[in-house]
Amino acid sequence: MNIKQSERVSSFVRITILVAIVSVYSFLPGRNIQAETIQNLGHHRNIYEKLEKNGHIPEEGIVPDAETAIRIAEAVWLPIYGDSILEKKPFVAVLIGEDWFVYGTLPSPPKPTVAYFGGIPYIRIRKADGKILGVIHTK
Repeated sequence: MNIKQSERVSSFVRITILVAIVSVYSFLPGRNIQAETIQNLGHHRNIYEKLEKNGHIPEEGIVPDAETAIRIAEAVWLPIYGDSILEKKPFVAVLIGEDWFVYGTLPSPPKPTVAYFGGIPYIRIRKADGKILGVIHTK
């Protein structure tokens, strides 16, 4: 077998392995969760579709108070930044117009001459429907 034939066989083997992996992956559960779940909702499907068109929104909004805004912020920040985000407590929530602005705090330095380096998390949440409008963490 010459070098060109060896390269062709090697390429064929790589392609065959790739096709096998893709084939196995396509049979794994959860590969297209959204489409499969919607199709398999059964009698819940009507409610799902109704919520998409005209679900009930409370008059005070989905995020009515600072405590709820902080809980949502933590739920969003934890998967993004990990448990270290909890070191930025206490969290502060301020309603500005129709949006909650939630942010963390840095600890007070033990001495006036000591400075802390690092940033804090910020999130903006729409009060009416709970939509996350932005998430950042300063450095």
